[in-house]
Formats: sequence, structure tokens, C-alpha cells
Amino acid sequence: MSSPRMNCSREPEFQFLARTIFLPYFTYLVAELWITGALLVGNQMVQVGGSPVFKVERKLGKGGFGQVFVGRRVTGGNDRLNGPGATEVALKFEHRNSKGCNYGPPYEWQVYNTLGGSHGIPKVHYKGRQGEYYVMVMDMLGPSLWDVWNSSGQS
Repeated sequence: MSSPRMNCSREPEFQFLARTIFLPYFTYLVAELWITGALLVGNQMVQVGGSPVFKVERKLGKGGFGQVFVGRRVTGGNDRLNGPGATEVALKFEHRNSKGCNYGPPYEWQVYNTLGGSHGIPKVHYKGRQGEYYVMVMDMLGPSLWDVWNSSGQS
């Protein structure tokens, strides 16, 4: 009894399908999940640079380089409203392959280090890389000027 042999003539066909159909679709799917924030919201936990553990909650916004989410502290810290032990923080995620991270951590980190403590600039308490993302843990700011304008009934 002979063992079945794999038909090697079909291998290039599989590689062609993988390269032309499966990989682009998978890339599109991951990109779509990243854009909507579905890859980060839910049970995702974040801990960088000696920070407490934060659970990623709702999406606050996105820009050209990254996305910002509410983070709720689940370990460590205290019940403060701001600062490194705050209950709620802003978590900014930037994918390591984004155009802002070509040569390592985002240049934005240096900007925040320089401007840190200036009025109207959120203080960054922790930063680091977790998995595929560079993450900053920062103070939550109040509503944007646009939000205030809209909530006051202006149009």
C-alpha cells in the first residue's frame, strides 16, 4: 500500500491565490477593524512604562497617525480625576508601521516631553510599546471647542 502523495503542481496555484486574494482581503479586514477601533475596544488591556493596567473603552477620536480611546484603570492608582493614578485616562495608540513611526517611537513623544506642563496640553504619564502599537497614557481633556459649540445649540 503506497501513501498518498501531494500534487505539487497545485502549490504555485495556491501561492498565487494566497498572494492575490487572501492576503489583500486579510489586510483590508485588519485595516477596517483598526479604523473602526474594533481591534482595541472591549477586553483589551494596556500596561506600558510601569503604568497601572487600563481597560480600553470607547473611542474618542482618530487622526492621521493614531486613535484615542478612554482607558479605565483596573489596577493600581487611586480615585483621582487626573494625574498618573486617575481612574479615567486618554490612551493614544499609534501602529508601529504608521508613517509617524518609521524610525521608532512617534516624534510626537518628543513634542509632548517638550511641551509637558503647558496650559492646555495634556500631560503624558506613561508611554511605551505594547504589541504592534506605541501607546501614550495621558490626562483626559475636557470637551473640544467644537463639542462645546454644538452642545450650546449653535450651528
